[in-house]
Amino acid sequence: MIYFIRHGQTEWNVLGKCQGRVDIPLNEEGIRQAKELSEKVKQLSIDKYFCSPLQRAISTLEICCGRKIAEDEIDERLIERDFGKFEGFTKEEFSFGTFCNFYNTVDYGTGETLREVRDRAMSFVKDVSEKYPNKNILVISHGGFGAVLRSIFEGIPSDGDLFSLAIKNGHIIELDNMALIGK
Repeated sequence: MIYFIRHGQTEWNVLGKCQGRVDIPLNEEGIRQAKELSEKVKQLSIDKYFCSPLQRAISTLEICCGRKIAEDEIDERLIERDFGKFEGFTKEEFSFGTFCNFYNTVDYGTGETLREVRDRAMSFVKDVSEKYPNKNILVISHGGFGAVLRSIFEGIPSDGDLFSLAIKNGHIIELDNMALIGK
């Protein structure tokens, strides 16, 4: 089983800015959310932890799990989507809906496509499924990555809107990695 946590809130989340690879720390609410998650995580029997290399995800893991992250728990494939020139923009400052549509074929000449993010996510899921069969895995990452990861398990929405699969800051969802074995 894969349990996915989206990092706690940051000031850019409050402002509606696309963070992408910009390493924004948790704000007070994000720290509170991570502390609140610790009660939920304690109820799970986690065998292995994986985390994005960005500080907002690392801080969330360290707070909610009550320990320092180990070097082998950081996985570059879990980093947020590279929003390129749109990093720091609000959703109103560019065509966010189009940018987050899986079927979009516009070449922005910058950043990462959703297909590239999905390839990263699929690579991670396949590796984890093969190396840790029948184990409980906790993943702490980001909203954009989480939406793409959900699309692997739940399918791409018919309208291509991956933002509709976004997970709120400081929330945890359960994904069944066994569903992917043999695909």
